[in-house]
This record gives sequence, C-alpha cells and structure tokens, in this order.
Amino acid sequence: MATVRIACVSLVTTDDKKTNLNNFIRYIEDAAQKGVNILVFPEYSSTGLPKDVSMNRVSMAERKHYEDNAELIPQGETVRLMTEQAAKHQMYLCWTMIERDPFYADRIYNTAVLVGPEGLAGTYRKVHRAGTEKMMFLAGDKGSEVFDTPYGKIGLIICFDKNSPDTVRSLKLKGAQIVLNPTAWPGLDRRLGSLDASMQLHRYAGRNRAIENGVVYVDCNLGCLPGDTVNAEAGHSRIISPLGEILAETKGWGESTAVADIDPEAAIAAYYKTMGLTPEEHLSMLRKQQERHEKRMAAGDVILTNVRFYGSAILNTALDLPTAIRYFKRRGKKK
Repeated sequence: MATVRIACVSLVTTDDKKTNLNNFIRYIEDAAQKGVNILVFPEYSSTGLPKDVSMNRVSMAERKHYEDNAELIPQGETVRLMTEQAAKHQMYLCWTMIERDPFYADRIYNTAVLVGPEGLAGTYRKVHRAGTEKMMFLAGDKGSEVFDTPYGKIGLIICFDKNSPDTVRSLKLKGAQIVLNPTAWPGLDRRLGSLDASMQLHRYAGRNRAIENGVVYVDCNLGCLPGDTVNAEAGHSRIISPLGEILAETKGWGESTAVADIDPEAAIAAYYKTMGLTPEEHLSMLRKQQERHEKRMAAGDVILTNVRFYGSAILNTALDLPTAIRYFKRRGKKK
C-alpha cells in the first residue's frame, strides 16, 4: 500500500445548502491541486446548522430545517454532486447529510457518506445521538461496515459515536485501517481557550480511539466564526496516526484545512512493533473487550427498560396525583 494524502476541513457552514455545496466544490478543487486522495468534511456540513440550534432544547424551526433539507441516498442532489466531483478529481470524499428514509417519508437520519471515483462507496447512519438529536433523527440500527478502497479499508463513525469505544473497536475487528469521523462538536465557550473542557474532550477522545485500536483516525469538526462564543463549534480537526501522533491539526476554532501523508499499512506495522504486540494478540484482546461490552449492554438494556417503564409509571402517577385528589374530594362532597 502506498502513501495516502488525507485532508480534513474545519468548515464554517451556513443554513443554506446551496452555499455549503459551493464551498464543498471550492475545497475539493483546492484539494485536487494539492494531490489529496481522501478529503473529509464535518458533520452537518452539507445542510449546515439552523441559527437557533441547541443541544438543550427542541426547536420546531430546527426540525423543519432538517426535514426540508433531507434527501434520498443516492438519488439526492448532494450525493450526485459529490459523486461527480469524486470521479472528476479521482478522490474519495466523506461528509454527513440528512437522509430521508426511502420507505417512510417522515423518517430522517444523520448519515455519513463516502464516495469515490467508482461512485457511492458506503454509508453509515449515526447510532449514538447526542442531546436533542434523539428527537430529530432515528438512530441507525447497526454500526458501519468497512469499505475497501485503493488507500486502505475505511470505516465511518459520526461525532458522539467516538465517546463509545465499541464503535471504533468493532470497525477494527472488521479490518478497518482508516476511520473517518465527521463531527459537529461544540465547545462550552470559545473565550475559555484551551481551558474549554468540551473542546479538549473532542480532541482527546479521537486520539484515544486511534491508539486503542491502532488505526489512522480523522476527526473532522465544524469551525466557527470569530465572533461566536457560547456553544461555538470547536474546530480543531485532526489527522492522527495509529500511535496517537497528531500528524496535522486545523488552526484553532476557525475555518482551515489540515493535510497529512501516511502509509496506513506501514503506520499500523510500526504501531505493533512499538506496542510489542502481534496483530493476532491485539485483535484477540479487542475481541474479548467487545464480548464483555456486548454482555454488559444486554444487561444494561434490561435494566434501562425496567427503569423507563416503572419510572414513567411512577412519574406520571405523581404528576397526576393533584388531579386525582381533586376528583376524590369532589366525590366525597357528592356523598
């Protein structure tokens, strides 16, 4: 396997899809001139985020924005455009978009897409939704597959997925050498600078996933405007080696591009040499961790189901108690 040139863009988006797609083309053409083989854009980079977006409250305008911009895959305009660009420039392109279910028009997903010169290479619907995303999108029903490319086997995750170690671990067990993670990770307040805990969590969660699994990891986050402060998109997109080395990182919170060259096979071989492990030993360790995780999740699902069932019953009863008391008092007066 030869060296691959990977780039990621901390894009600042608008809430206008046409503008965002025009920005895609501008960055794709620039990447082609630089000899980039794989170009990654952030989560929500095709549709952008509505102006009043918040992880802490539900907005009907936000829901409408996603509904209005949802598309079928691969029939929609965005996939058609990106497939044309990938073929034109002999490049692999990854981004996320809002996918409309082909059978149920009212169902939408947050979906990562990978296209290449050959056309649609693969898709993945986000499983671990954060905050109010659970009220906007359906969760994917399975993890990503691994997609063969001339530059290595590629797996996809999206944003908050990286906080669950099993996501990247399952991709490694399927043979992934490169993991692409488009993300829209906000900070707490840009004015905190390097003390912003949310921004630092974004930076180091991806690095942890890379070194745990011995994969090339691309963490591509939305950027923000200079005047954005509270809950501003945190930028700091990174291309990370299997050993957790930061090969390239975008400039702070704003819009910029990171580019790095790496030979995935050679980098993974160096990982095993440095760690004193054989690939077989490492995969055996990961397989055992994954089996433990699946058992715990199965037990957790049973517990959570019961908590939700009995918890909702108790809560609804408590909330309804004043009404019930009023009815009992009224019945007593009638007697």
